[in-house]
Amino acid sequence: MRAENETLKATLRMQLAWIRHWRDDLRHNLRPTLDSLADAEESILSALSRTRSLEDAA
Repeated sequence: MRAENETLKATLRMQLAWIRHWRDDLRHNLRPTLDSLADAEESILSALSRTRSLEDAA
């Protein structure tokens, strides 16, 4: 369970880094690509799925 917790933390840290990157891009009139948003969405959905699996196992 500890390893799964660390994996979830790593996923959240990565998504936070992307959000900060996109915010900086917006300051320079750049927008995130649809692919980068789709990747972020998939990463979040995967992490949520793992969380549900852990809850079901408990």
